[in-house]
Amino acid sequence: MAVDPVLCGKGTVQDYFWFKSQRIEQPVYDEKDFEHIDLWLITHNHEDHLDNIGLSKMLNPAEIVYNNNGYKMLQRNGKTAYIFRSSI
Repeated sequence: MAVDPVLCGKGTVQDYFWFKSQRIEQPVYDEKDFEHIDLWLITHNHEDHLDNIGLSKMLNPAEIVYNNNGYKMLQRNGKTAYIFRSSI
C-alpha cells in the first residue's frame, strides 16, 4: 500500500492557490519500490500526488482509492479508481 506519493524532482514548484511550495531536495526512491504496490490511497486532490510522475507509478492492476475530487482526473489518465465516501 502507498499513500499520497510526492515524487516530483528538486526545484518543482507546486501552486496551492494561497501559497506556492518548492521542493528543496530530490526524492529518494528506487523504481523497484513500486513493483508490488497493489493499493494506492490518495487522500486529497493536490497536484504533487497526481502529477505525471506519480500517475506513472500507479500501475494497473493496482487499485486506487480516492475521494470525489480527483476521480474524473484519474479516469482521464486511464486509472481505475474507487471513490471513498466518508460518513463523518
